[in-house]
Amino acid sequence: TSLRAGRLPLSIDDSEVPMKIAVVGTGYVGLVSGTCFADSGNVVTCLDIDAAKVERLSRGEVPIYEPGLDEVVERNSRAGRLKFTTDAATALAKAEIVFLAVGSSKAQGPPRKGCRSLATQG
Repeated sequence: TSLRAGRLPLSIDDSEVPMKIAVVGTGYVGLVSGTCFADSGNVVTCLDIDAAKVERLSRGEVPIYEPGLDEVVERNSRAGRLKFTTDAATALAKAEIVFLAVGSSKAQGPPRKGCRSLATQG
């Protein structure tokens, strides 16, 4: 299938029904990706373990600098296409696609423990 009009296809027939997407991690990659998915018309729930960060994002306070990101977050949050939570069960329950955007360092290796924990919650 192809990507038409900036929307991800929900089915093989390339319909433009919004997808329900969960993005795990609200760092630079997760927040920007989730916001762009929402701005494409999809319904996105961003999940993070940092409750204070989730609360700030829910109020529209963007903790990173990316030109125009704060306006896009606000627009999609107001439209109900972008939500933030610390509750994995809520974020994953209806997600059709889950993107993992969690940090790791070379010294720590891949974030296996967090991924396993997330998989058992979803």
